[in-house]
Amino acid sequence: MQLLQKKTLTARSSASTGHLIRHIKSCKLRKLGSNAMSQSLLRFNLDGSVHHWEYSPEVARTQLCRLIAREDLPVCFGESAAFEEYIKLAHNPRSVPVSRQTTTRDFVKYFNERRSKLFESLKYVSSVALTSDIWSGNAKEDYLSIVAHYVNSDWQLEKRILGLRLIDVSHNHENIAERVLTCIDEYGLTDKVFSITLDNASTNTKAMEILAPALSGYVGELFLHQRCACHIINLIVKVGLEVFEPMLARDVLTVPVSTISSESAFSLTGRIIEERRRRLTSDMVEMLSLVKDWEQADTKTQHTMENVELVEAFENLYLDDENV
Repeated sequence: MQLLQKKTLTARSSASTGHLIRHIKSCKLRKLGSNAMSQSLLRFNLDGSVHHWEYSPEVARTQLCRLIAREDLPVCFGESAAFEEYIKLAHNPRSVPVSRQTTTRDFVKYFNERRSKLFESLKYVSSVALTSDIWSGNAKEDYLSIVAHYVNSDWQLEKRILGLRLIDVSHNHENIAERVLTCIDEYGLTDKVFSITLDNASTNTKAMEILAPALSGYVGELFLHQRCACHIINLIVKVGLEVFEPMLARDVLTVPVSTISSESAFSLTGRIIEERRRRLTSDMVEMLSLVKDWEQADTKTQHTMENVELVEAFENLYLDDENV
């Protein structure tokens, strides 16, 4: 047997270690050992055929990021003892726990990859309709959502959350307009906006005075600003209650009626920011929300989730026996 190691390398404290680093990169014995340690497995395809499969820590960490986003799990889930035991006993004994810091870095990388693909797909979209609203969470942090609706090349209606930006300043028209414009500009959609739907708050009306000139490149300003029909109905009901309050059951008529995409985004965000996840930064909250929305879009389950929330809202209706 031919010896691959032909000389002895020293590592005295008085010398440098550059020669050791160069040896690691070129060592034939090390390369042979790494190949000998890897064992390929057989994996079945959907059509019943098989192909070689090898465990990849990078792929495992990426899939962990997807799992955390889709199931609203803690970012530190990968280092939990229970998860580590389950993976090692049921799937792969070579698996190693993934720290919160590593998962955070992996998530940033995965988010950037997904957003780059969305950038590329939006280049071929002729126009988009936007919705935006502000959500106040239990963590005393307010977020502004920007959601895009468009028709893809196959004439299918698509929806993507473009941004969920922390708005930790006054909710005046200038701050609202600045965040909306920044997000739209990042995706290169400034000249593709067909309409933008906002609720009837006076700050939104004033924000449109800033947004309209910047977003009027596609159809002009005349029909650019659309007012939320659900919010209008809600206002009508509230005014009607002031007149008919003694005769009507308030619990029935004050049911929330808005199911627009921004409200759905806020529902999603509310599940992400909960008691056990208060340490999340605003950037991480946005990445988790957007990745979950994009993952649901890949499997065409966005509207299914919204319909489930709508059914649950109706199931929670009740009549106050004292007022009937």
